Amino acid sequence: MKLGIYSFGGCEGCRYALIGSILKLSRELDLEIAYEPLLGLNVEQPSYDIVVIEGAVCTLEDIRKLKELRSRAKYLVALGSCAVVGGIPGNKKFTDQKAVDSVYRGCKLPKSPVDVKPLSAYVKVDYWIRGCPPTCEEFEEVFRRIISGILFKQYERRLEYCRENTITLEGSVIRLQGEKCIAC
Repeated sequence: MKLGIYSFGGCEGCRYALIGSILKLSRELDLEIAYEPLLGLNVEQPSYDIVVIEGAVCTLEDIRKLKELRSRAKYLVALGSCAVVGGIPGNKKFTDQKAVDSVYRGCKLPKSPVDVKPLSAYVKVDYWIRGCPPTCEEFEEVFRRIISGILFKQYERRLEYCRENTITLEGSVIRLQGEKCIAC
């Protein structure tokens, strides 16, 4: 299986934290890491079996790239809190514009910013791996299931406790999607 790993708006900490697991899985499961700039693999492929995206959608360019990657991948995996719910980049809604201007000192931003949103606001996400950063165990389990053909539905709960009903709450910073909540 061919894997591409991309990063949008975020700190890239999830990728750094999981690079050992990514390499381990590639050896164990015959997974070809085709695109991962952290490993020097920075030539994009025309298609992927799995695309993993870390970070929230923060710019018009991110939206365009996300949609393009979705069309080139069999499975799209949202990696980490920023990709799943908007994470830290979502806090920009609370930032005073004068403070932002003082940081950039009148320089034009290189990309066109948009309201920060999780990946699922723009495309179908097949699987998500929660956390900031996610645990290696959860990351490896999701990949073992995908590669082994043991696919599970996105709303499947993997813990014993399960609510009868779920709700979605719209907040000013993040959006709680009840069907994704693992009831911690």
